[in-house]
Amino acid sequence: MSDWKLVVGVLGGSLLLIALAAFGLSKMASGESGLEVSVEKLVEGAEWIDGDESVKVTVVEFACLQCSACRAAHPISIKLRQMEGVRYVWRYFPLTATHKNALVAAKAAEAAYKLDKGWEMADLLFEKQSEWSDKDDFFGLAVSYASDLGLDGDSFTQMYNSVEVEEQIGKDRALAGRLKIKGTPTFFVNGKLTASSFVISEVEKLLSESE
Repeated sequence: MSDWKLVVGVLGGSLLLIALAAFGLSKMASGESGLEVSVEKLVEGAEWIDGDESVKVTVVEFACLQCSACRAAHPISIKLRQMEGVRYVWRYFPLTATHKNALVAAKAAEAAYKLDKGWEMADLLFEKQSEWSDKDDFFGLAVSYASDLGLDGDSFTQMYNSVEVEEQIGKDRALAGRLKIKGTPTFFVNGKLTASSFVISEVEKLLSESE
């Protein structure tokens, strides 16, 4: 009898652990990790900001241009930039430990941004990610992309190598470090860490509540 009670107890404990684990994973999947950061802190020093004056929801994304998950989530970013009442903020977090061209891609995007073609360059880099990810001579392709966007090659090259480009990327990376962000894409909706698959639904809910 005691052996049977022991078996039942072990099974019951195991089921409880599984249930707790499932609940925890469910919370993580919905973005309810407990991490909340003030919107002001997330936006301070940011450069890539898209939104009108009727801002009701602020979404901040930390992304790496060579990250395949960021490429897969990019349609979410595009949709956010098109939604009325949404301020979308994009910040660099190049994963240089695993992606050899992550930093130079960020420099290309930032150089293009300072020449008024940033969003277009980011879209193009995600679109052609498989073309440049493993290239040893990324810069040659970057100049070609800049030309496709109508930018002057010399102006792009000068900006690409500028201190101001390095400083902006460094500023974003430093914030990601302070927030202890580990991977990309990482989204914050009104300061709350939110899984990419739940970003749009969370934004739509907040917009409807503000009406």
